[in-house]
Amino acid sequence: MPFAMPVRSLTSRVLKWPDAQSVHLAVREWARRVARESSDVVRIGYFGSYARGNWGVGSDVDLVIIVRGSELPFERRATAWDATRLPVPADVVVYTEEEWERLTVQGGFCGSVMREAVWVYPDAKPEVVIEPVSRQSGPDPGQWVFGWDVRNVGQAPLTLLQAWQPHGHFRGPRTGLTAHPEIPPGATGRVDLPVACDEPPGTVVENAFLILNAEWRRDAWRILARLRITADASGAPDPTTEDISVQRIGFSREGSRIDEPIADSP
Repeated sequence: MPFAMPVRSLTSRVLKWPDAQSVHLAVREWARRVARESSDVVRIGYFGSYARGNWGVGSDVDLVIIVRGSELPFERRATAWDATRLPVPADVVVYTEEEWERLTVQGGFCGSVMREAVWVYPDAKPEVVIEPVSRQSGPDPGQWVFGWDVRNVGQAPLTLLQAWQPHGHFRGPRTGLTAHPEIPPGATGRVDLPVACDEPPGTVVENAFLILNAEWRRDAWRILARLRITADASGAPDPTTEDISVQRIGFSREGSRIDEPIADSP
């Protein structure tokens, strides 16, 4: 789809400059297109003000492209990449895999890019490990409060927004995580959730789910932890995480629809 360059409003003297979300979407679509056209592309991302969030009117987007190899000298490579369809001016730097690996070891400019870059190709997904870590009985029979550890094993911070358990035999309401806990890479966040489960001892409940809505690299994701629930000798539920999958569901910043009601089933 085409993207319009910045224009002046017909009713205002303020220059409307594309925000970070608009640029992110445009760069992601552009990256997918150029990757389809060139089999040499390994990775595409952006850094600078749009990645840091301190962009302003007149800010350009700094693109970094990693390719398998190139016969062109470094200073001429950017001319081979047409970024004029993006909604803001773009500065492009192109490295071969060998150059990038060498620069990564040396640090410096490459190190700063690695710390702040938002990678849009290949289409990465958040990676998490979710495990139950505590169980407390609630005020009424069959009512429980479970604590869950959510460990971020990906390469970017993960922000948790909502959580719920939709299964009829292991059911908890949609809970907004108002503090929006951000989990840095390698760190673990804690989520405590109420759940209703009143099954006879020895009962096994298959395909229960803990569902999380989260933000990762400016996009919104649904994380589904598939659970197997076993009622122990006292009837207390004992969940085991059997599988974790993730789905992109929209955009969690401006224009987001992540908080709209959805069906209580994965």
